[in-house]
Amino acid sequence: MEYLITDSVIRQARYDEALELARTVASRANRLLNTDDELLWQSLNLLIQAHTQSGDASGAQSLATNVLAEAERRLGEGHYLTIATRLQLARAARSLGQVDVAEAHFARIAELTGRQTDPRMTQLRATALGELGYMQAAHGRLEEALASLDAAIGDYKTIYSVLKHPDLQPDILEASATKAKVLWALDRFEETGAFVKPILARVEEVYGRDSSRWAVFARIEALTIYDEERPEDAGRAIDIMSEVVAIWADQRSASDSDLVEARDMLGFMLARTDRPGDALNVFGRTLEGDALPRGDYYLYALALAAKEGVWDATRAGNSVLDYLQTIQAFGAARAQAQLNERLAAGSGEGAAILRDLSDNEAGVQEAQLRLSTMMGLPIEERDAAEEQTLRADLRARQDAVGEIRQRIDTEFPSLAAISGGASLTKEDIQSHLGEDEALVILETGALDGQPMGMVITRDDAMWYSISDTASQMQKAVEAIRVSVNLTLGVRSAAPKQKRDAPTAAFPVNVAHGLYEAMIAPGEDLLAGKRHLYFDLRGAMTALPPQLLVVSPPGGEGTATDWLVRHYSVTVLPSISSLRTAGLAGAASPPRPILAFADPVFDVEQTAPATLRSALAPLPETADEAGSVVAAFGAPSSAARLGADASEAAFKAAKLDDYRVLYFATHGLVAGDIAGTDGAPLSEPALALTAGGGEDGFLTASEISQMRLEADWVVLSACNTAVGERPGAEPLSGLAQAFMYAGARALMVSHWPVESKSAVRLMTDLFAIRSRSPEMRAADAHREAVLAILDDRGHPEWSHPAYWAPFILVGVPDRR
Repeated sequence: MEYLITDSVIRQARYDEALELARTVASRANRLLNTDDELLWQSLNLLIQAHTQSGDASGAQSLATNVLAEAERRLGEGHYLTIATRLQLARAARSLGQVDVAEAHFARIAELTGRQTDPRMTQLRATALGELGYMQAAHGRLEEALASLDAAIGDYKTIYSVLKHPDLQPDILEASATKAKVLWALDRFEETGAFVKPILARVEEVYGRDSSRWAVFARIEALTIYDEERPEDAGRAIDIMSEVVAIWADQRSASDSDLVEARDMLGFMLARTDRPGDALNVFGRTLEGDALPRGDYYLYALALAAKEGVWDATRAGNSVLDYLQTIQAFGAARAQAQLNERLAAGSGEGAAILRDLSDNEAGVQEAQLRLSTMMGLPIEERDAAEEQTLRADLRARQDAVGEIRQRIDTEFPSLAAISGGASLTKEDIQSHLGEDEALVILETGALDGQPMGMVITRDDAMWYSISDTASQMQKAVEAIRVSVNLTLGVRSAAPKQKRDAPTAAFPVNVAHGLYEAMIAPGEDLLAGKRHLYFDLRGAMTALPPQLLVVSPPGGEGTATDWLVRHYSVTVLPSISSLRTAGLAGAASPPRPILAFADPVFDVEQTAPATLRSALAPLPETADEAGSVVAAFGAPSSAARLGADASEAAFKAAKLDDYRVLYFATHGLVAGDIAGTDGAPLSEPALALTAGGGEDGFLTASEISQMRLEADWVVLSACNTAVGERPGAEPLSGLAQAFMYAGARALMVSHWPVESKSAVRLMTDLFAIRSRSPEMRAADAHREAVLAILDDRGHPEWSHPAYWAPFILVGVPDRR
């Protein structure tokens, strides 16, 4: 009975509740049942499924791996319960993005079940082939997907042949819908229409025209009909797609992928049929629900509306700006928003209203799920009175959310941006810019379609298309990254024995080409500016803007016109971080700095001995930390050195007492080898001294649990700025973790830094800050960079590999 209850809770999508129930059931089954009892293995599979569906795919994978091994030993690889466990393992791998692993398991299931006619085996085969087909379609292997889906549909028809409506069972409809999308993607339009039309008629007959199941196939029907050269067909397609949007808007959450996709298609159809105003109204409904329209469709409609005078250029530009902020609701931008939330919601009442908003939004989702479940039933099985009750409950919850948002806008305007109520307007942004400052937004690949840029100053703004494609810019960034990849004397996990690393010639032409494509169109607005804030998307997240080249390269002996010669640079984790300096929050921490440097890496009897033994000592960082601490007028004890530069000491410190936290050590990335068994690090970390029960690797997840009040955190280490490739997540896990913990700004590096030049840069930077505390942090950074670049005693330092890796992220200056 408990098993059946848990299975029912899972089917109702109450996943967290199901996980607790599944744990109880599995524990009891493991304790009371023999290993040959099928209910034991069913209970374990249910627990694996609950882990996956509650969001713990990693836990599901670990559990499924162990259960599969035991099931193969006790039941045999070909037993249906063993195969069922393999299915759960495949699903967990898919949730983790392990495409090859998942596909291998799905294919193995199809092989093991072969031509067996046992209904249980047929069901497993059909499920595996169907899910394999979905994955193949998602990754563009369309012909393979079509074969898998056809096989799955054939098996499903056999399984459901005894039912009243065998052709309309959910499994068949889902696989058929995916097949139709694949046929469409293969440009087999007539075949798509012929396949969809009879299914659509049957679904309408049994489930009704207001059913979400009708909407699935009606959307594809609209695509087959649409022809902008034939107004009558285009009009019919728009009418059908409008019905689809109305159905899903009624039954699903605003961010539901099917609803967003249908609105995207409807908006695009309207724009292509000379109705850009109507198109933008459709896209606006998506944005109002905190979901994201497809970028190329939406920006196309905005540009068309501005061109045809439906919207003026200012309104269209403001909408571009709002959209670019909306798409930042992840990673570093989310960490910044959470920091702003803590700073803005200082009162108990402010925090309470945010919790109230969250609770009511969850209630809306729950009500939509119940209504959607009801509408998924055949017409004769629906309860009209209950349907009315569900609709009334949904409306009441939506009204409550609206009232709370209105209260936030009225009584707590500073919370609006972080509660989804509003992005910063152009005027908001301009109010945070000084006379000599500008914000440069570069969208270089995160959107489908044409890359674009925007420049905003205190008095003006413009937006423009970028001439290079996202692919061209990514190749350019990769070429520059190759030229600055040092391994000599660097602070990373490079083995000690690597001592020779000649630096490649810097591709000045490539760096100038990037400047010309991305920034030159806005040069007129940048005249007279000295400080640029950059909001970067796509490939440019992997490059410090200061090493772009402003003027065309001259002949031999001509000085390179680096961007840093013209501007100081701050990189923003999100546009909303312009507000951070104005969000005072708690009083400034009482102590100026706490620094960690020159940790000990040869501590014996530590678990991660393999990695620690590969880390070169950094004795020069002791002087670096001492100089920086002295620049603040802090006691020498503020520099924790050698054995005192330990992970245990960091965790024991009262971290929210310090305005600056400083680390001069090795930065490690996920995948570096850590541990006597050669296992790679699963997340980025800073290397500190081990001991006191700590392994000496301060990981991103550990940092995120800290409580900081720091104006900035300096990571004078390697690999602390970005992900592993151009276009990856804009800030590394380390940077995001410190921001989430409470750091207003960070100094992070884009590549392995050379240690001696890093000591000089950081010492100079904080000496300048000490002499001129009113100076912007970005200006102090620029002066320190120029001192290195022009140091005749170290001519090699003129190469950007030495002076350009560090970027200032966020706004440490309190206003």
